[in-house]
Amino acid sequence: MNKQRWLWFYVLLGGALAWLSHLMVTYFVGEASCILDGTVFSFLSITSAGWLLLVFTLICLVASLGAMLVTRYLSNPNSSLEKFLKKFGGLANLIFTIAILAQTVPIFTLLGNC
Repeated sequence: MNKQRWLWFYVLLGGALAWLSHLMVTYFVGEASCILDGTVFSFLSITSAGWLLLVFTLICLVASLGAMLVTRYLSNPNSSLEKFLKKFGGLANLIFTIAILAQTVPIFTLLGNC
């Protein structure tokens, strides 16, 4: 496959996969922190589970925002289908970025309350 096709896959699936992985990891870390009390270490009054979730959230946000920004740098669409996919990919990645942010806020407010 050529580079352009991989960029289209990233534009159409990047935000969705980032959100899905964020959802699964936050669920796993939340359950594990309740079992282990989330106190492997604590730094700046944030537990180890909180730091793990913070770092993974930033990684997922970068992946989702990157997929959204790639739509701006794709070559000029040749067909109406490519124009639609470019607009759809940008909007979908924006929605997934907002979803990642929206599910992160309650995690940090409820972290430690099992």
